[in-house]
Amino acid sequence: SPVWHVNAAWQYRTGWPYTRLVLRQGVTEEGVAFYYTQGGAPHGARYPAFHRLDVRVSRLLRTRHGQFSVFAEVVNLYDHGNVRTYSHEWVPTPAPGWRLVQQPEYWFRLLPSLGASWSWEQ
Repeated sequence: SPVWHVNAAWQYRTGWPYTRLVLRQGVTEEGVAFYYTQGGAPHGARYPAFHRLDVRVSRLLRTRHGQFSVFAEVVNLYDHGNVRTYSHEWVPTPAPGWRLVQQPEYWFRLLPSLGASWSWEQ
């Protein structure tokens, strides 16, 4: 209608490539074991697929001096956890040693917002 607007946008893409971190073990000349991280195959892994639905409802109010608009919006309406990156933690193993644990970090989840704007005509 001339005063009510409903908009929706859906995004989908396959996961971006990234370089996985790998835990390696080395030995010094004295025979002491040590651990370090190293990049795996460049862009050899992919994040999970990214998808979200954004919805906005807005109302336009016209006045003698311009127009006033209010809106309500929800980004990522169905609250999907889209992986942004991975954090890594070294965890000791039962035998002397370590393993690298990868934990996902997400883009914002469900994000509601309200807003208003006013524009005037000369």
